[in-house]
Amino acid sequence: MRTHRKTTLTMLLLATGVLVVYATRLSYSPVYLHHDEVFFALQAHSIASTGRDVYGRFFPLYFQIERDPRSGSRATAAARSKTSSHGSRAITPPPCT
Repeated sequence: MRTHRKTTLTMLLLATGVLVVYATRLSYSPVYLHHDEVFFALQAHSIASTGRDVYGRFFPLYFQIERDPRSGSRATAAARSKTSSHGSRAITPPPCT
């Protein structure tokens, strides 16, 4: 009985510590989904419903991520074309990763 109480107290303290660390940095987390998160969600849904990934492979061991290398330059060019009357950029493009 004593070990059960000790385990419960340890788990409660651990959960409280995690919550405090998580809650203090919550304002720094993005409020939107990144394209990789959306892609993995689509892959997971496809595998769960059909057993195949979005490219048709049966239960793949890894996810293939197709990226268009020009998509970043298109977004940057579109952002730079939108200028205010003072010549500064109205939209700041995201950094390329």
